[in-house]
Amino acid sequence: MHEKGIFPTPHTLHPFSSQGENNAPCPMLNALFLMHISVKWGCQSTKKDASVINLMPTTADFFQYTQWSGIATLVFAALAVLAFVLKWGIRFRLVGTTGFMVVLTAGLFALSIVPLSRTVIPGAVRYSLVYDNASTQAVIAVSPQISTTQLEATLRQAASNLYSYGRSGTLQDDKLTVRARTILHPEPGISVPVYLGEVKRSLVSRDNSPIKVEIYQDKFAQLPKSKA
Repeated sequence: MHEKGIFPTPHTLHPFSSQGENNAPCPMLNALFLMHISVKWGCQSTKKDASVINLMPTTADFFQYTQWSGIATLVFAALAVLAFVLKWGIRFRLVGTTGFMVVLTAGLFALSIVPLSRTVIPGAVRYSLVYDNASTQAVIAVSPQISTTQLEATLRQAASNLYSYGRSGTLQDDKLTVRARTILHPEPGISVPVYLGEVKRSLVSRDNSPIKVEIYQDKFAQLPKSKA
């Protein structure tokens, strides 16, 4: 924990540094991380206790870094083309720089889709993903002994885990819908899928979008030893 008011150094907090205290991090990633710290520090400097700050970049942060890196990639690419036209001596270096920026942009875009850390919803139980169309629909399987409280928490957990900037809605459906089902065996050799609830969150309003959970109370009456 750093003392209040002391700006953290990249060697102590940089998540992309090489192993070893004396090893310098990648200059480009170092610059991005320092910009991230500056934004976080500035946004929270008016709070009562500015010593506790979440420095872990989010998918939204990485998406913004991807845009900056993409613009820089286009600039270096234009310079490389111009260098070949004018026969500059650094034209091959500019090609190498452009290639590095392409790789960096692709890496940042991947991090903007898959978060580094996931939100943990209290009360959520184990589930398995049984269907996902990579767009607006997904189905998870849960235990038939689940309670309504556990189901709500589990649906919120699944919506958080499955949500990403890589998903896109359609004109007919602009929400990510995750449904939960279980399997009942009324007789030997017979399996009946029962849907217990669903959760929806917007794919258009990505920041702080509300999550709507619906529990099918009538379906819980079909569960053996239901806790509902």
